[in-house]
Amino acid sequence: MRKHLIRNIVACDADVSTSTLDRAPARAIKLADGIERDPLVYDVLAPIGMSHHELHEVRALAMKTRVVRPPPKVADARPPNIDAMEACEAFLSTAFVPASGKLELRFPAYHALVFEGLDARAKGTDAAIIVAHFLARCDDLEKRAARKAGVREADGTTPEDDRDALCALAEAGVTREKRAELGRVVKIAMTEVPHTSAIGDGVGDEERLDALRRIHKWVTVWSGIVRNVITRRDQLIRLGLATRRSPKRTATVPPPTPLRAVRLAANEGEERGPDSRAA
Repeated sequence: MRKHLIRNIVACDADVSTSTLDRAPARAIKLADGIERDPLVYDVLAPIGMSHHELHEVRALAMKTRVVRPPPKVADARPPNIDAMEACEAFLSTAFVPASGKLELRFPAYHALVFEGLDARAKGTDAAIIVAHFLARCDDLEKRAARKAGVREADGTTPEDDRDALCALAEAGVTREKRAELGRVVKIAMTEVPHTSAIGDGVGDEERLDALRRIHKWVTVWSGIVRNVITRRDQLIRLGLATRRSPKRTATVPPPTPLRAVRLAANEGEERGPDSRAA
């Protein structure tokens, strides 16, 4: 008799659902393993076309249909903009605070000009924005200090006052070099890092779909054959073609009435007599 090799099987109909096809490889492997491990089952199926070669072939095909995902792409543990934001936060919690206090004590008018509305508690992108505003105001102050000597602003300050305020900031650690460094940090912090997906694309093509359909057809045909020739439920369970029955629920039997209570009830009825029952 010609053996039913998996490669000669005509694929199942195309209307079989995707979820059913995806379960077919696992069902095929369980059925093939069960047949090969149980000599009694194999001896029954061998005369009607089953063979070790076919079992090996269907297992190999089922293993090839597994979806293999590429290893996840490892994103940078520390994106550069995150480090830059933290650097801005560190500046706001250190040099920014004493610089603000020094100007508020010595040059109140400049304190309002440079620090008004800037929150040292800002975090993340907000911290970078605060530092950017602070640097812009310091640059404006430096431009004012470059004016001709003796020229007064509307608020009464002179270029000499501007330079004194800049010196006070430098004493607190906000030097021209520090401001240049912060400018580069802010630029990095405000740069958007492109998103990198950590999940690879799944594998799925016509060849795999055709293999799934062939496996599903094999499982369907041989499951029907096995159910017709194998009658023992324990063997069908090992082949994945039956499930264990849930234990039957036993009816709750009320406890027996004690014999003494029965006798007392009988005696009580006799004591009443026929007249009491008629009444």
